[in-house]
Amino acid sequence: MSEKIYAVLTGDIVQSRRLTAEQSKALQQRLKSAASEFDRKFSGTLAGGLGITRGDGWQVALQKPEQALRLALYLRAVVKSEFGTDTRVSIGTGSVDRLEPENIIESTGPAFERSGHGLEMMRKGGRLAIDLDDASDRRDELIVRLLDCVVSRWTGKAAIALAGVLLNQTQEQIAENSPISERSGKKPTRQAIGDALIRASWPEVQACIEFFDHLLSQA
Repeated sequence: MSEKIYAVLTGDIVQSRRLTAEQSKALQQRLKSAASEFDRKFSGTLAGGLGITRGDGWQVALQKPEQALRLALYLRAVVKSEFGTDTRVSIGTGSVDRLEPENIIESTGPAFERSGHGLEMMRKGGRLAIDLDDASDRRDELIVRLLDCVVSRWTGKAAIALAGVLLNQTQEQIAENSPISERSGKKPTRQAIGDALIRASWPEVQACIEFFDHLLSQA
């Protein structure tokens, strides 16, 4: 029987020193709740809750590794849309030696090591990295680097739409759940959400998610 494969996401907040203690705490709690929301939508994805490390760092493990890239982008979209900053994310896959669902940061094993090392070695200016062990090659690295360039350019308004669509919400649902614009005093229309998704290159992002979903499903 083959060894069970997990995915681990290890991240930290970009320019966290600019946040007040209150903002930092709110962001940490939001990361935890966002991960829980994702797990409710895609039932059984997580292997425990999201844990906070070193103040501005965080980590979460997935027992459904095919959802790793979607979750990484969802967390980035949440941070961008609600806090006006970003989070770096390193995805690593592999086996796990010790899994602690109640305190995930105490877990050990190749998947955790690979994810943590990826964050430490992330290229300057990069905010997304992936190491799929035997399933990985230079093509995957290049796809993720190009994807990172796209995601890093998402505006806060676009990230609102992206966070919704990454949870499989319809454009109508995203529009209804969006905050009221200070400029217009109204919520965005379905058409406005659709336009925002096109500008944010959602079709191309979705294709990347589906590519890695298929790749990791075969692991």
